[in-house]
Amino acid sequence: MTGEQYLQTALTIEPDNPTTHYNFGVLYYEARAEDRAEAAWKRAIALNDSLADAHHNLTYLLYSRKEYHEAWKYCQKALALGAAVAPELVNEIHRRLEVPDGSFEQRDTP
Repeated sequence: MTGEQYLQTALTIEPDNPTTHYNFGVLYYEARAEDRAEAAWKRAIALNDSLADAHHNLTYLLYSRKEYHEAWKYCQKALALGAAVAPELVNEIHRRLEVPDGSFEQRDTP
């Protein structure tokens, strides 16, 4: 049985298990199916907002897509839940959003 088959069986038994949805996200991400990974992690969070790893993974995924506002939202939640988000990533997201007046907006600088 493949990992995907195992997880699908688990969802058949317990369709609202946030950990199973989270694990699907990991499986999809490793298979480079980022849209499916994002959907799975967001579903896991909808079922259990305290899944720090799902917030953490979405931070990295959304940052890689240059979706800085969304990445920042998940980053803040991941940090509040105790996830070990790399300080460099936190600073980089913040740098890309910060403007001189202290408000935030997306900047597309490399």
